[in-house]
Amino acid sequence: MLADDNLNRWRDAQKAARSAIESQDLARAAEHFLDAVGEAEQLLLHRAEDLPTPRMYISSCNCLAETYRQLGREELAFHAMRQAHKRLIQIIRDAALPPVLRHECLRELNHCLIPIIGVLRQTPEGAVEAQRLLNEAKCLAHNCFQFTRAAKLSPPKNIRH
Repeated sequence: MLADDNLNRWRDAQKAARSAIESQDLARAAEHFLDAVGEAEQLLLHRAEDLPTPRMYISSCNCLAETYRQLGREELAFHAMRQAHKRLIQIIRDAALPPVLRHECLRELNHCLIPIIGVLRQTPEGAVEAQRLLNEAKCLAHNCFQFTRAAKLSPPKNIRH
């Protein structure tokens, strides 16, 4: 039942954020997207395998980051995607979690890596960190092959440069 409450609140927050965007109130939209991110993260914690929770989470994070960008808050946009990346990595590495959830998080990893790497590659120091993140993602994809195969799930998409 708790997951149902989180799902309903996530839907309401997404709807309210879209409504705020339509009325050009980006600050209010960001607040609602932040609420949606929180509810999607709760759904991840509930391990709701019947829902595409990793996709819902990353979609909410991407919307939040884009809203922050439109508000001129690049640092908050980067932080939102960096937090999403860290959360997905935590889930992927946790062998106690259901393989389906870990697999879906691995599939969604690209959607938060791409904007992070785009920002990082703007500086020489950031380019090194970007490469480290890519290498980490490739290693996770390789290591997850075993649980993917054991759970008879389709292999994750390639992590590309």
